[in-house]
Amino acid sequence: RVDYNEGVLIVHCPNLGHEILPELFDVMRHAEKSYPKKYHDSTIIQGGSTTIDLAAGSKSPDFSLYEVKESSGQAQQGTSGIPTVAFEVGYYGEGEKKLALDAGRLICLSKGMIQLVATINIDHEKEKNGIRKLKSVIWTHWEMDPGYPQIVKRNDTYELNKLLPERNGKVMTDTEKVQPTPDAYRAVVSFAKTPYWVRAQQSNTYKVSNPVILRIQSADFKDLELFPDQGVKSIPILYRHLFRDPQEKDRKSSAFTFQTVDIMATIHSHENIQREINGKNKKTQQDVDSIDEEQLERLKRRRFDLQ
Repeated sequence: RVDYNEGVLIVHCPNLGHEILPELFDVMRHAEKSYPKKYHDSTIIQGGSTTIDLAAGSKSPDFSLYEVKESSGQAQQGTSGIPTVAFEVGYYGEGEKKLALDAGRLICLSKGMIQLVATINIDHEKEKNGIRKLKSVIWTHWEMDPGYPQIVKRNDTYELNKLLPERNGKVMTDTEKVQPTPDAYRAVVSFAKTPYWVRAQQSNTYKVSNPVILRIQSADFKDLELFPDQGVKSIPILYRHLFRDPQEKDRKSSAFTFQTVDIMATIHSHENIQREINGKNKKTQQDVDSIDEEQLERLKRRRFDLQ
């Protein structure tokens, strides 16, 4: 993943936890519960972690959805290169503050062309034996404040494309103290050479914490332990999130929903694989040799079968 911000290029090496979205969408597609492929003259395609050029810098989200319109007009071609929905996953130490900043950048510095950023914070805690245990999952939606953009006034002090964190409607200016996670960001960006204030804010938060482990039976995840939904059975993505110009009657309607049981089962399956990876890093040389010998035998059998 590439993140270019304020003259600094950061290249992230994602771990397995960042890759839950492709599997989750695959599960939804098999269950015929995924996003609508067509809506009038628009088609939705998956953009994965394609790098997005912003008003300042660029950013690779963990997953994205793009609206492509049949119209070949120049304006339409310009919007097709930016997703309408982006996803950011926090895993293995990435906290809510990093996710909030990512969401603020994607919405403000895309000038609101990214209409929804969903952040998924997968938090862990260490048990006495040193094994990490899933603690909570917080899914948060970020959108452009509907009261914005607002044209910059003469007496406004600002720096173009610079994000300002907010909490409870106030700009956070004290940099000497440890600050809580911002619930909004504002910035000044240029629309057709005219400076405007834009503001990204949290619109919904869905949280699963201190869960009781249950077991389920499903076609995709057979007999797995997972966290129950605790009252939140689904998370909607609206037509106004997915499409830039939906019909008025559709704007507040759900285009598709994520089922909580699918989200948690997908996270659970990745947790199991990550535990295996962590365990592999602690294997003794004898363990490695045993695995190598088993693989050699497997390859020999395969070669014999192909002869």
